[in-house]
Amino acid sequence: DEDETPDLARAGTDEAGRAQAYAGRISEALAEHQQRDLVLVLDDVEALDHASEGAAFVAGLCRQAPHLLHVVLSSRREPPFPVARLRGQGQVLDLSAADLAFTPEETAAVVQATVGRSDGDAGRAALDSLATELHEITAGWPAAVRLTCEALARDGAPARHRATLDRLRRPGGELFDYLAEEVVAAEPEEGRAL
Repeated sequence: DEDETPDLARAGTDEAGRAQAYAGRISEALAEHQQRDLVLVLDDVEALDHASEGAAFVAGLCRQAPHLLHVVLSSRREPPFPVARLRGQGQVLDLSAADLAFTPEETAAVVQATVGRSDGDAGRAALDSLATELHEITAGWPAAVRLTCEALARDGAPARHRATLDRLRRPGGELFDYLAEEVVAAEPEEGRAL
C-alpha cells in the first residue's frame, strides 16, 4: 500500500532500520490474516553479513513473528544477530550437527537398504561390521552416510567395500570432494587455509 510506505521509511533512517520496519509490517499483516501455521525456512543464513539489511530483516522477522509463523534458520554458524532473548523466552530450538547425525542403528538401516541385504549369518555380520565402520568414519553425518552407501552399492562386490572405505579415509574420495566443495569452500579464508 502506497500510504504505508512513507511511515515505513520514517521508521528507520538507515537501510537496516527500514528492513526491520518492513519485517514488522509483514509480521503485523500475517498476525491479522494468517489462519494456520506457516513455516518459513531460510537456508544458508551464514551467508548474511552481520551488518546487512538482510540480517536486519531476518532478525526483525524472527523477533516480531506472529505465533502461527515459524521461522526456521538453517546455518553452519550462529545467526548473524543475537538470539539470546528469544532463546530465554523458549522461542528458539537449536539443533546441532550432533542432533541431526544418524545413530549407529540408523546408519545400519541405511546400509541395509542401500548396499543390500545379505543372506546368512556371515552376510549379516559383514553388513553390521560395514555399518559400524561407516558410522565411525562419518560420525553419522547423514549426507556422508548416504554418499558412501551409494558408492558401496556401485562397487557391488563386498570384497570392494574395504577399498571404498579406505578411500574415504584419505583425500580424493567422494566424501572428501563433497566436504571440499560444500563445507570447506564456504568457510572464511582462515578456515580454508587450515
